Amino acid sequence: MNRLWTLAVREWRAHVHAPGTWVLLGLAWFWLAAMYCWQVLPASGHGDIQYMLWQGALHIANLQILFIPLLTMRTIAEERRSGTLEMLLTAPVRDHEIVLAKFLGAFGVAALMWMLLPFLMLLAVMSGGDPDWGPVASATLALAGTAGVLTALGVLASALTHNQLLAGFLGLILSFAFMYLPRLVPSDWQTLQEVLSSGDLLQQVEESARGIVDLTNVAFQISMTLLFLFFATRSLESRKWL
Repeated sequence: MNRLWTLAVREWRAHVHAPGTWVLLGLAWFWLAAMYCWQVLPASGHGDIQYMLWQGALHIANLQILFIPLLTMRTIAEERRSGTLEMLLTAPVRDHEIVLAKFLGAFGVAALMWMLLPFLMLLAVMSGGDPDWGPVASATLALAGTAGVLTALGVLASALTHNQLLAGFLGLILSFAFMYLPRLVPSDWQTLQEVLSSGDLLQQVEESARGIVDLTNVAFQISMTLLFLFFATRSLESRKWL
């Protein structure tokens, strides 16, 4: 556990000290603020806090599709390109600890995005609003689960190649497909649509923003996160035999 914590802190510091991280965060915050001021607030009329919460959560969820793959693309691919991954693999740490540390470091930075939702609700309170904090908490939990799935998927994409640009592109494609595939299936493919709808992360965020906490959705998010981290670990292990 101490080794995992040390590695995770190392990864988090690497992200925090990288100028590119703050450029990405700055652009993400600016975009969310612009959408909130120009689209959400005018459409909500005078004080429709529930609508503001719902739209704010969806904007953050959609922006994670772009932000997180760009954040995670260097986690393993850059270390493989520079040759430091081999040194790390020969250190007294296990492969799954390396992958978990990479995940936790990136997830800690991604939290700076999805934690904007309760911050926006605090601004609503300061403006005289009275939001229901139950849906705020459930929506924040859903965004954290979505961020976990996409971060694990991004780490997996980074583990599959030594080129961080290719890892970022692959992460974007996989994240977009995972988030939007349930909504792109033709309506006449009813069976497939019903199967995929159970894993519709955007729908889960929408439901959570209305105060619906479904433990099945939470279990799905945790299971997908662990599955992608398992695949990333196996990808690292396979490199030892090449």
